Amino acid sequence: MSNLPPLPADSTPESLFRNGIIDVRKLENVSPEWMLARLKGQDPYLPIDRDNLELPHRILVDCWLEADSTSHLRESIGRASAQLLNLAWDSGPEDWVKWLLRLVATIQPASCLRLLTSIAKHQHFSRGTLESGLDRLWLEAVAAFDPQPSSLIPIWKSLLQGSQRYNAIAYSALSHSIDLAIFYLPEYYSGVPENDRQLLVQEAIRDILNHGTDYALKKLQWYRPKLERAPGLEAAVDAALDGLKEPFAFFGPNGHEKYRDIALKEAA
Repeated sequence: MSNLPPLPADSTPESLFRNGIIDVRKLENVSPEWMLARLKGQDPYLPIDRDNLELPHRILVDCWLEADSTSHLRESIGRASAQLLNLAWDSGPEDWVKWLLRLVATIQPASCLRLLTSIAKHQHFSRGTLESGLDRLWLEAVAAFDPQPSSLIPIWKSLLQGSQRYNAIAYSALSHSIDLAIFYLPEYYSGVPENDRQLLVQEAIRDILNHGTDYALKKLQWYRPKLERAPGLEAAVDAALDGLKEPFAFFGPNGHEKYRDIALKEAA
């Protein structure tokens, strides 16, 4: 129907925009030109509502979420995102790159994964990208994909253990797997600032328990010997569990009896 080229503005199909809202049902394609204009804050058709602090990529996320999973609209958004990723990598620390990476991290189009995987493996960030913090956003975009490519697991393990700058990002990538989330909790715990450890463990335990309380606690028991070797982690895990709606201790003298011997029974 329309590619929505960025100019001229008077060519905008009236039927697509009503009262500042885009009609996704009538939109069949998103071009990289319009996406780039949008991310730069130069949308000629639907200006960004700065008074209400609208984020430049939000409308693209909404289009993706409202479109059918097999629709041409989703395909075009993914294709445009992938094309702009190549441009973004060559553009350095420009502001629109931030919004593109946040878009990709949210919608996770498969067409973007190849380039992102290569970037995560090599991490050849320019000085400007490092100074602007965009290197973290590049890696966060990769880490958001679920499931993670198996080829990236060793990369995340290495970053988790050897880079405080990327420790949390690496752990978020590994955390798509409950086994890896628990197994590498000691490395994550040891690699974050001491004042932040309790809060971050609480968040990690909450996410782990989202897989199902019984299953998560069985896995905690299974990896218990490794968890116990990280000084302070036992107390942090128990404190996190104590904050649940039905609190209980997992470690310590009053540890949850139901899970005491389950690892041994499963291994038998």
